[in-house]
Amino acid sequence: MPRNFEFIKSLNDEFFLTVRRAHLINLYELLVTSLSAKNYYRANRIVEILLQCPEVDVTHVWKAAIDVLIHLGNAEKSCIDFFNQMLLHTKCKEEVLLELISFQLYSGKPREALEILETYLTQQPYKDNPLIFGYTGMLAFALWEQTNAIINDFGATRPTINQINEGVNERPIVNDLELYVEQQEKYYELSISSLSMALEMDKSNDMFLVLYTKILLANDMVDEALDIVRSFCDQNPHTVVGYRLLFNILYEHRNEDTKWVQAGKLYHQMDPVSPPEAVLNPLIKYYESVMATQTSATDQRSSAEVHYNILELLFQRIENGDDEFEYVKDAIVHFTWL
Repeated sequence: MPRNFEFIKSLNDEFFLTVRRAHLINLYELLVTSLSAKNYYRANRIVEILLQCPEVDVTHVWKAAIDVLIHLGNAEKSCIDFFNQMLLHTKCKEEVLLELISFQLYSGKPREALEILETYLTQQPYKDNPLIFGYTGMLAFALWEQTNAIINDFGATRPTINQINEGVNERPIVNDLELYVEQQEKYYELSISSLSMALEMDKSNDMFLVLYTKILLANDMVDEALDIVRSFCDQNPHTVVGYRLLFNILYEHRNEDTKWVQAGKLYHQMDPVSPPEAVLNPLIKYYESVMATQTSATDQRSSAEVHYNILELLFQRIENGDDEFEYVKDAIVHFTWL
């Protein structure tokens, strides 16, 4: 836990007794030392004292309190109760809420975490925070994938009457497929709407973009995914994730024309040391197929351009320190003499 100078500043009051102020600062310093030494029992006692002092703003000590509660193995209910108290009494409510979500995930409670987020989505100040919507979308996406797996595995896990009688199948029996389908639709819609809102608020968050396009593509919404990614690339021209997504979507879903080739060249230019199989190999394979079909004199004249494109890709890798130098060198020699 780093030294918090804001804590010291918060004690600067002309009516504040100097001795008491010094004691509180010393206590805080001892708390920092205790946490660094993993002496959570002593840290617990110090936090209790600090939280009882009316001069102390809990904003500056709540993280330490959570750290202590978790490491001392306090009951989950105690930790949740403390988080709820902090949501009422601290100024940094959004940060506390995200820490609460992290705690729920750490405890293996993703559904409870999502329910908490849904509760706060429409309230101030949370409804203006893209991270709140982004984490809601991420959790809904994870639960949607989990529900998909249950539905797909429904027939395989459903036991026969004999298995039930003999107790052979120890896995839980899924009795209501419609319930899972309903949950699946709910998680899908919540993930779509939340990730869309998060990206609208924070147009530079590539983590949310990756999940958003993934869930769109899962429902064959290729054009929508392309529109989102192209818009992201326009607004974030130096973020390689956008170009990687654009290439992957075009290559996998729209490879009937050569737009994916141009997208691949741009992606490779942005990330010339990406794994060869990610973009270099598909591009070289494409150019090789073009050369194989060139027979006329006109076609042969255009082969110079194809060679140039291939060599440009390979030299980009050398210039940027590709680890697989021998692979690149052999490829250059091969295409130079074709």
